[in-house]
Amino acid sequence: MLTDRLRAFCLIGLLGCSSPPALADSQLQQLLLDQEYVAAWQRAQSLEAELAGDPAFDFLYAQAALAAGKADYAVFALERVLLQQPDHHRARAELARAYYHSGNWDAAERHFQRVLAINPPANVRANIQQFLDAIERQRSLLSSRWSAFVELRSGYDSNVNSATTETTVSTPAFGVIPLSASSTEQSDHFLDKNAGFIWQKPLAKTRGLFATLQYRDRENFDTQTSDLRSIGVSAGPMFAVAGGRLTVPLNAQTLYLANERYRNLLAVSANWLRPLTAEDDVTLFAQLGSIKYPGQSARDVDTALLGIGWDHRLAEPEVAFSLSAYLGDEDTQSSAAQQNGKDYYGVRLAADWAFRTDHSLYANLTGQWSQHDAQDAVFAVTRKEDFAQLVLGWAYEIAQPWTLSVELSAIENNSTIALYEYDRRQVLLGVKYRFE
Repeated sequence: MLTDRLRAFCLIGLLGCSSPPALADSQLQQLLLDQEYVAAWQRAQSLEAELAGDPAFDFLYAQAALAAGKADYAVFALERVLLQQPDHHRARAELARAYYHSGNWDAAERHFQRVLAINPPANVRANIQQFLDAIERQRSLLSSRWSAFVELRSGYDSNVNSATTETTVSTPAFGVIPLSASSTEQSDHFLDKNAGFIWQKPLAKTRGLFATLQYRDRENFDTQTSDLRSIGVSAGPMFAVAGGRLTVPLNAQTLYLANERYRNLLAVSANWLRPLTAEDDVTLFAQLGSIKYPGQSARDVDTALLGIGWDHRLAEPEVAFSLSAYLGDEDTQSSAAQQNGKDYYGVRLAADWAFRTDHSLYANLTGQWSQHDAQDAVFAVTRKEDFAQLVLGWAYEIAQPWTLSVELSAIENNSTIALYEYDRRQVLLGVKYRFE
């Protein structure tokens, strides 16, 4: 909230004249300038009975209330100011912010638009636009909407089967074992065919339903044994909870390898997204589920995942950042195959820079660290892995709804077992069409 407060003081300071209004209490103003917000609110309350109704005091009182998280108190004080001074643009900007924090989006938008109508400085307009964008995000949390996309991507993959470059591996019991060609690194060109659909429908002011469908299909030109295809469905209720949106989906996904069913996932999740300020959102997420491998029951595991995410947006330059961290556990369902269970944790950092209205650059970096639950029976060592992935891309909106993209990615996976150690590089060109 501190960033929001400082930005708001900057916003109102650029409206109207450069000097503050006549002071009703210099000590209260100084406490606000010193960011002593608890003391400022206490001081404002102590003077309310004596000075309420004086525009200069009401303005400072509202500042203290907002800084203390008392938006409703600020609304009443600022409405008193505007009743006496309708052209007090600084007070109107603060009133809009107070309405925003109290959850009255319509009133906040109305007053922000009135401030924009006086053509304030560029910095003020940019700050107000962030609030207006945040209002739209809040409205969309439980709004009725749908969207879909189809996408084609083609490129080169240096390691389509995520395999080691070694041609042999050494084991304590069996000595040196030669690896088949399909168990070592294979490069190839590929074609991705992807599609997705998102739908949500409010049933009441505070609840609704949503569903998503995702299809991904990668065909390699020569190495069909590594072709991958997945179909995923997610659906469930959504609720307005504690100033944010809570979704509780049931997730099902099937992964096919070389046109044969390879893995099934069934899980229930909980995801809570809450805007904190005009620039910041926080997300909490959790999942419980099961992964099964048809014909390979020793690999079946029960899964648990818990994580937190943070999104931050800048107005100038137009950059969006996100940071998330998670930890998970996979418990094998077979007591005789404990080496297939593992604990893991990871972090992900992403950024997107819209340097022009139709061009953006994006990047994300993922790191994950894992340790299996028991020693591998063949290699006589506990498997530990460090995974890192870097993705860099450029997206160009040719013309709505068409987007062209170029993407580079690099993966490094280090393991205590040589068979699972690999690196991978990809470059691709894609085109996407969106329906809305």
